[in-house]
Formats: sequence, C-alpha cells, structure tokens
Amino acid sequence: NGDVYAATRSNFCNTGGGIMKSTDQGGTWTRVIGTSAGSCAASADAYGFDIEMSFSGDLYAATRTPNSTGKIWKSLAGGTVGNLGTWTNVPPAGTFQRIELACSPTNNLKIYALTQGATSATGGTRLTTDGGTNWSTIDVGTWCDQGSPNADFTRNQAWYDLILGIKPTDDATVYAGGVDIFKTTNSGAAWTQISQW
Repeated sequence: NGDVYAATRSNFCNTGGGIMKSTDQGGTWTRVIGTSAGSCAASADAYGFDIEMSFSGDLYAATRTPNSTGKIWKSLAGGTVGNLGTWTNVPPAGTFQRIELACSPTNNLKIYALTQGATSATGGTRLTTDGGTNWSTIDVGTWCDQGSPNADFTRNQAWYDLILGIKPTDDATVYAGGVDIFKTTNSGAAWTQISQW
C-alpha cells in the first residue's frame, strides 16, 4: 500500500534512531517508536533492531533504549497499523539488548525471538504462540566451536552477529544464526548445528 518501515539505530545517541514509517514509499519518514534528544540520557528506544509482519498483518518491532533493556513491540493490523501510539510492549521476561524476530508465515500469533543477553553473548531464544502475551524458552544450547563445546554460539558477538528465519512452508522449521547456524524442525524443542565455521 506504499507504507515502508525501517528499524534504525541512533549513532552515539544523536537525533536519529528508532522505528521509522513512511506512507509515501520512502519520500518522507516519521518516527513511530523512539525518541532522541541528542544524548543517551534523553533518548528512548533509539536503537531499532528489527521489524517483521505477521501472517495477518500485525507488526512486531524490536528496540532498545541506550543502556537499558530491549523491548518487543506489537501494532495490530488495520488502518492504523504501525502508526505512532499504536504500539504495545510485549517482551519476554529477562534482560536483553538486541533482539531479532521471525513471524510464522501461517499462524498470526506465533513469533520467535533470538536475543542478545545482558552482555555481548546470546541471551537465548524465545517463542510465543499467543501474540506475545506469554513466552517460552527454546534455547539452542551448546555448540561445537572448532572442536570444543561453547554455550554461546555468537562467541560474544550477539550485538551484531544474530539472525533468525522461518521456513516459508513450515513454521516449526527455524534457522538461528550467530557464528554458526542452528536448525530446529519442531519449533525449538531440539536444535541441530548445521554449519562449522
């Protein structure tokens, strides 16, 4: 319909950042999540990490206030979807920084979240099947890091080395990437490492 969204990150807490929306195919932009006032102390949700659309058109976005906990936002499908003031915070419990999202291609309420924890390491993987009201833990687990077991498959690079994707024809098959890639075919009950860097 001509609407375009961008998850943007403020650079050193300047006046940019957050979730941006354009209703004229990118000609002009409005910030719909986040505030920036030239300093970290005055900015909120100025780090936009991801934005995804659900099967029925709900929007989910991941942001973080500098030096604070990451959030997952939801805006319901309809004529005002994605507009300023339509977003509700629906994060899993815990302390996270960067969050990557993936929405089921067939189930409007099923969303996966891959997180950076309180440090630069992964904070685990979460799943909701009720649109963000409740989240369960579906962690990848230990991986083989050049022949040695390691609990952090991002090797302390989760702040930038994090991706999540769902097979378009099967929302139980999910790929989680850090330094290496993991795959589940049962919605996160078990994971298999499928790459060796």
